[in-house]
Amino acid sequence: MMIIKNMDDAKKIEIFGNNIVTLEKTSYDKEHDEYMTESQLKVISFDCVKEEYAKALSVTQPSSSGAFFVNREGKMFLIEFKNGKIIEVVKGREKVKKEFTKQMRLKIGESLLLLTDILSDMSFNISYTRKYVNYILVYNEDKNPSLTKIKKSLLSGKAKEEYIRFGFESFKILYFKNVFTLTESEFEEKFVQKWEKPSGGS
Repeated sequence: MMIIKNMDDAKKIEIFGNNIVTLEKTSYDKEHDEYMTESQLKVISFDCVKEEYAKALSVTQPSSSGAFFVNREGKMFLIEFKNGKIIEVVKGREKVKKEFTKQMRLKIGESLLLLTDILSDMSFNISYTRKYVNYILVYNEDKNPSLTKIKKSLLSGKAKEEYIRFGFESFKILYFKNVFTLTESEFEEKFVQKWEKPSGGS
């Protein structure tokens, strides 16, 4: 049984090896013609993986997260970039957009189905993802400024406790080892800078 310990191992899986791109490329927002990171770190474009997967089966493309990455410690990450506005004002109160919640549930669910099929030789299932796969949502801080204020107030005195936003807490219980909802700068500091180092941890 194959075990994925790093990106070199992941590249040996044909559909992954065929779709290696930079993290920058997976962060591209076509609608606004913007990138959410400039990192040249090599990752697997999960959007391209789903396209190849669907083409091979002659079926409609499923939804998917933007990128898949395995660090040098063997930790796996599904990464999604969201450059638009996540919050809407309803009766004077801010709420997460229903379309966003629906879209993200679909992307996460279908990404996991793809992973479990592609990695079926590893006995890769949801029980496995709860132990070994992490999920990162990177959002635009400028377009969602109030969220940062909420986060800071909730983290006051709880610096070591990761605050999960947008109602994503349940995904940690259901599907993933950890879930992170981060601004672009937080993502760079917490993960990208460490991944780009020779040791490649975190």
